[in-house]
Amino acid sequence: MEPSPMARQLQKTRLMMYATFGVTEALGVVAVFLVLNWVVHSLGGFAWDGSSQQFNWHPFLMVTAFAFLMGNSLVLYRVFYFLDKKVAKVAHSAIHTASLVCIMLALYAVIDNHNQSNTNNMYSLHSWIGMTTCVLFFLQLVFGFAAYLVPQFPESIKANMMPIHRFMGTLIFCMGIASIISGITEKAIFTYAGEYQHLPGWSVEANLLGLAVALYAVGIGILVTNPSFSREDNIAQMWENLND
Repeated sequence: MEPSPMARQLQKTRLMMYATFGVTEALGVVAVFLVLNWVVHSLGGFAWDGSSQQFNWHPFLMVTAFAFLMGNSLVLYRVFYFLDKKVAKVAHSAIHTASLVCIMLALYAVIDNHNQSNTNNMYSLHSWIGMTTCVLFFLQLVFGFAAYLVPQFPESIKANMMPIHRFMGTLIFCMGIASIISGITEKAIFTYAGEYQHLPGWSVEANLLGLAVALYAVGIGILVTNPSFSREDNIAQMWENLND
């Protein structure tokens, strides 16, 4: 039987969704690779001894947590619409939990490094945005676990919370991206001062990293906000195919 015009349109939309997801995912992988390359080859690598090498865990873990992991958790319900809702919830929660571990390690790395080197904490705009984002992320995680993973939680409250939960997830992701990009610039300027304006190799790496993170965020934004990519439309298409 020939698919209906609506079914054909949904198939085209789904193809566009997966193409967008593929490009976005590639940009996310590139961003993680670039921050790792920048830290290892230009900033001295990793350590856990209170030194500047310990600080280097901070940008690597924050890009991994607030960009790559959180971005994937936001689009999971849409891209993997065919997953059972309970399985999707567990996967969504597991990704956020992994993000939380990365965030906690990243915060400890930078605060301990600052304390060891007698550098003030929480003095820059980057740190203010970043810490606000971390607090909001933690609250979102706590309320999300309580509302959507505890079976006894009232269904009416769950339904009323869902628009807020979705909005806050997108807001926290955007704030995380802003914090990452401002942090890259801050680290580049503070580390190399007057050299930055001459665009040496390390600064090109830093700028490419920031650009990759920004483009990745654009891709995630398209996937999250495009109404044609909604889970409900894809589920409707799947049921129509089963009933044909």
